[in-house]
Amino acid sequence: CSHAIEPIPSLQWFLKMSFPEKKGLAEKALGAVDEEKTRIGPENFERAFRSWMGNIKDWTISRQIWWGHQLPVYFCKNKQEEFSTTNDQFSNNSQNPNAKQTSNTDNFIVAIERPETCPVCGKCEMEQSPDVLDTWFSSALWPFAGLSESDRKNYYPGNLVSNAREILNLWDARMIFSGLEFMGEVPFKDVLIHGTILTKDGRRMSKSLGTGIDPLKYVEEFGADATRFAVIWQSSGQDIRWDESAVVAGKKFANKIWNAARFVLKNAPTRIYTDKNGFTQVDLTAEDKQILEKLKTTKEQLERDIESFEFAKALHNLYDFFWHDFCDVYLEESKKQLSEGSENLKTTKEILSHVLFESLKMLHLFLPFVTETIYQKLPVAERKKTLMIEEWGD
Repeated sequence: CSHAIEPIPSLQWFLKMSFPEKKGLAEKALGAVDEEKTRIGPENFERAFRSWMGNIKDWTISRQIWWGHQLPVYFCKNKQEEFSTTNDQFSNNSQNPNAKQTSNTDNFIVAIERPETCPVCGKCEMEQSPDVLDTWFSSALWPFAGLSESDRKNYYPGNLVSNAREILNLWDARMIFSGLEFMGEVPFKDVLIHGTILTKDGRRMSKSLGTGIDPLKYVEEFGADATRFAVIWQSSGQDIRWDESAVVAGKKFANKIWNAARFVLKNAPTRIYTDKNGFTQVDLTAEDKQILEKLKTTKEQLERDIESFEFAKALHNLYDFFWHDFCDVYLEESKKQLSEGSENLKTTKEILSHVLFESLKMLHLFLPFVTETIYQKLPVAERKKTLMIEEWGD
């Protein structure tokens, strides 16, 4: 309507965050991070959390909206008029630099349940404040308030919460100190901050601006695995500019996995045993030892990357191993032995099958559909119903 907006100061409820003589909510939350009861990643967001909580002011906890948790504050009806007059005077005199905010703390109490008898005047039926909790303070109760007593024993604390950076201090911080205050322990062990996917020119994706993308179109054109690959490939704790070429790369990688599997299946032994290799160190060539060692180190690195939520790094390393170490080097070298019919032929086939099988288990985290399809075609002894529940192994 183009009219000027006039802010109207009003009395609000605040939550005391720090105390000079004891640990307040802010100090408790910082202590939980110091002691690594809750980890925040990537590391730069832990620094942001520390800066915010270390310089925190008392937080406004009340809102004047229709829906929310009503504050457990009860006013004496006989003294309510006095309180209302004080509030009105403060609002009306807000433009006066000499005006002082006054309050009468004798006309209300804070209690979990409505008092049967008014402790202020001893006569009236107390009236509950119409104010409700700020939305983020209501949300802060979510990790435990929505659970039954038995569920809290099983599911509190949780393992992980993941969200965008803009609600690290709005939501995550409140959940941490609320959990410590009401439950005596942190609500989750890890906070993972993910980036926001932007357009190629760095703008926010918006339906109203027409800058968004429809992932289903990518799924239809390139496949679900390729689309999933592209998102993980570009992911980090920072915002990313969406690049469609990553989807194309994902499709090419899925094709690479499929073609490598076709070659191995064509030359695979009649049975692949998951509990033993079927070959000994005596049988191995230098190339055999190299690919097995690379498989071992890749798997160990993948486990570390997943544990630290570095999914893009995990995918990049796995991509390099499968495409370059396995396909470009070992698989090409094996073609010579297969064509020449060397005496090491049986071992070569077994190693091809073994490396493919172990690679599928790792790749399944990122490209679940193509890896599942290939797994169902492998001559695996005692094959599981699905690759997802296959033994991870050492």
